Amino acid sequence: MTKPGKIITATSTPSTIRETGPAKPLTDRHVHTILHNPFYVGLITWGGAQHHGRHEPLVDIDTFAKVQAVFDSHRQGPEKQRTHNHYLRSTIYCARCESRLVYTKSRGRGGEYEYFLCLGRHQKRNDCDLPGVRVDAVEDAIEAYYSTIELADSTISRIHERLVTGMKRVTSGADQRARAARKRVTDLEAERRKLLQAYTAGAIDLDLLKENQTRITKQIADAGASLAATEVHWETIERNLQAALGLAKHFGTAYTRANKQTRRTLNQAIFEAIYIDVDGITNTRLAQPFAGLLADDLLERLDQELTNTPARRTAGGVKDDVLVEVTGLEPATSTLRT
Repeated sequence: MTKPGKIITATSTPSTIRETGPAKPLTDRHVHTILHNPFYVGLITWGGAQHHGRHEPLVDIDTFAKVQAVFDSHRQGPEKQRTHNHYLRSTIYCARCESRLVYTKSRGRGGEYEYFLCLGRHQKRNDCDLPGVRVDAVEDAIEAYYSTIELADSTISRIHERLVTGMKRVTSGADQRARAARKRVTDLEAERRKLLQAYTAGAIDLDLLKENQTRITKQIADAGASLAATEVHWETIERNLQAALGLAKHFGTAYTRANKQTRRTLNQAIFEAIYIDVDGITNTRLAQPFAGLLADDLLERLDQELTNTPARRTAGGVKDDVLVEVTGLEPATSTLRT
């Protein structure tokens, strides 16, 4: 155990990264370790406690805190891949019982045929009577549907103008909240330094130092989550809004020209579900931000929202269902980036 009064320093790379020969590509596990390593914000671990090293931090504490918050929010792993994949998997559902449609192949006199089957009927979980639907018919129906949801130039211009104005109103207090969260991170880091000073001066023991450092690390991650949620990155919002509206203008062309993987990405970004019957598409459920952008009454609702006075907005609250796509256009909307 380190004796009180002894200063721990670091002037080299962390022990988890060594030069062991020719450079090799980083694996996911290596990246995960790096992003969790406090060495990169100037800290080293010695005797079970963290200490400030003499090395130059590579990232600031705000960024590190937000990264830890992102890790804390990720609870589910990647989607499992199965045999007989099809790019419409996880997008299409049975219009009669709302079960998933699954892809299958069958052989007949004319050769091999591809069908989508209702999982509810196939597994006898209900009394659904949807027969097998040919894959090519579903593919053609969805490709044709994309052209029906395109937005005109004039509509896109009006939506853009009203959304930007509305988002600036809704997020008017975000800067203040972000400053408060950033100050919280800075204060916690200052508290960590004082604890280290108290430990090196012999005022507290190692167990108390460890206990408080664990608390501070958790609170820094919480403050980082708050900071990430309140910071408004207008350049990113504007870029993603332009990308979403640009895609909405050319849905049909984009989907027709896309390969299978890109079609899968488009379907999962735009739709939560597409409901299929023997005659084709019966209904769809759009994902954000497209559910908001393509709503028939969006312009009317935006106009109504923007004509409200500040007093009425304070009393009645912000209409989150109108501007819900504000959060969908922040950095998390990676599928929309150019």
